[in-house]
Amino acid sequence: MGWNDGAAGDIVMQGVTTGSAAFAANGNGLLANVTWTAPSAGTITVSGRTWDAYGNRPGTWILFVSGTQMAGGNLAANSVRGSAGVTFGANLLSSQARTGIFITAGQEVILNQYGGTAGVEMSVAFTAVPEPLSSVALFRIAVLGGAILRRRRIPRIRRERLSHET
Repeated sequence: MGWNDGAAGDIVMQGVTTGSAAFAANGNGLLANVTWTAPSAGTITVSGRTWDAYGNRPGTWILFVSGTQMAGGNLAANSVRGSAGVTFGANLLSSQARTGIFITAGQEVILNQYGGTAGVEMSVAFTAVPEPLSSVALFRIAVLGGAILRRRRIPRIRRERLSHET
């Protein structure tokens, strides 16, 4: 059996099966990972799915955002890309959300998979937010600009008053 229901842009991951000699030799086993790293502070929306990409080779997957588990599940044997229950959203932990997640520069979204052969479609939509220092700097420039404009207008108003009084 070959590649099971993949599409352009999908990833195939092969993890080491628990209980195998390679798993035992490596302590906790070998994980296959897909990692996305935030370029700056912002909010993210994570979407995607994972399924048994080779056929009858189930495994386990866990999705982390900034080191916190967000979702996870088992690769159902012979599941395909369009199977019910293979999306990240269908496997969220009760306290987690997939949208509007605040993340800082350097934090990561990591999909771990072990055992079986997983097909993966993963998307991280990122929206940058201005850093606080940038906002403070812009505010200071605006205040300084306002003070300069006000200073220039005050002498003109005084001259006009003096000319009207004479």
